[in-house]
Amino acid sequence: MAEDIGVIAKIILTIIGVPIFILGLYFLIYTDPAQRDTRVSAFNLAVDEWDNHTSSLFDHVSISVSVGEGTNAVVLGKQTEFFDTQSHNVFGHPDASTSAFTSIRYEHSGVIGVLTSSYPFSSEGWATAMFNVTDTQTGLTSTFSLQLPTTSVKHVAGNRKVCLHQTGYAYWDSSRSECLANNMLTDVCVRLSRTSDGYIQGGASGTGAGCAPARNWYPFSFSHLAQDVTEVGGIADFSGFRVRVYSADDPLIRARAITDGTMDFGPTTGERVVEGVICLIVGLGILFPTIITLALAVKSSRRKKAYRRDLPSYDYDGTDEEVSF
Repeated sequence: MAEDIGVIAKIILTIIGVPIFILGLYFLIYTDPAQRDTRVSAFNLAVDEWDNHTSSLFDHVSISVSVGEGTNAVVLGKQTEFFDTQSHNVFGHPDASTSAFTSIRYEHSGVIGVLTSSYPFSSEGWATAMFNVTDTQTGLTSTFSLQLPTTSVKHVAGNRKVCLHQTGYAYWDSSRSECLANNMLTDVCVRLSRTSDGYIQGGASGTGAGCAPARNWYPFSFSHLAQDVTEVGGIADFSGFRVRVYSADDPLIRARAITDGTMDFGPTTGERVVEGVICLIVGLGILFPTIITLALAVKSSRRKKAYRRDLPSYDYDGTDEEVSF
């Protein structure tokens, strides 16, 4: 029984160790920094363009937003944030090869227009946001609208027990025999591109207006309400609602686009070598019991062959001799 367990353990270790060892060899042999160099070059070029031209344009705009027909517009406040990419962990890790930059965004937090602290909850709530962008240097004004999915009811996978005791936010609808969750809009992030006629929402043709490529540039973020709001008055509280507006040329947005939302330009040659060595060491460590077992088996086989070779040999002529006592 113990021997069987030992054999099974060695098989499992071999299955785990071999891929790790091969991965280490791959990191050492195929250390190609071309993709990283391309990404870093594109990002640093974007930072240069931002520092030399586009940031000054976006620095002199006024942005106001109203939500709901006939409501007062709210002017977004300008916020700046400096990113020292050699020490700031905005990327996958601090990166000395990338240029530092200052990001600019226009932001408002709190209730806005019809999105109040006592917003009537609906299974499919909508509101129209109107954005007004004015270049304070030229007086050029741009206006665009965005349909906001304010509240919604979403299906959550799971049976009644999972729904009530494990999700923490969902509830069981007995009439539909479904696990449901009520969601509310908590964040809108829009990026703007400058044209000869002013600013437009979004970036390249065919992409959404949001700030995160990992979400297909979807501009909305949601949170789960902690209970079935239809049982407590049907109210959604938008006091924590936030609106942010970035320039599509902002290095923070460009970095997200260049890295497909990972914010990691990729490992350097030295980092890849270190990763390869670590994988080799870990893989060999996991394979060590198997290697020892194989070595002992080979050694035992050689001993048996040597023993057979050293035994005296007898020639048999096919006749039987009579033995007398």
